Amino acid sequence: MYTMHKGSLFLLFLILFQSSTFSQGISKTLTLSDHVYEPEIKTVRLYPNLGHPENQLLPSITSFGTWNLQLEFDDLREHGDYYYVRIVHCNKDWSKSSLMDLDFLNNYNEYPISQYEYSTDTQPPYIHYWFEV
Repeated sequence: MYTMHKGSLFLLFLILFQSSTFSQGISKTLTLSDHVYEPEIKTVRLYPNLGHPENQLLPSITSFGTWNLQLEFDDLREHGDYYYVRIVHCNKDWSKSSLMDLDFLNNYNEYPISQYEYSTDTQPPYIHYWFEV
């Protein structure tokens, strides 16, 4: 059971986007729900990164400064791509809040995903990406 104090939990929505999507001028409509925009992206998980495998089953919530969340996904394409994460601050009903990025972040709101690993001896081949929020 999680005890949350009013104002202690920020609801965050992570947006994963490719650099090639923007360089080609392709526009996508933001959906503030569980949604994967590309059919090649599979096994998207967001969970508290507490160092134990069973924690992957916990809800993906955290208070700032408590623990980090781990984002993981697989790309079924054989070639790598540049992915970025953008954080959207949401209200408790998952609507976008009126806060500007710098109201809740210290940096520019575009984080490159630089950790990845190619699969070995799998069909189909894939690339596993992960990012710690």
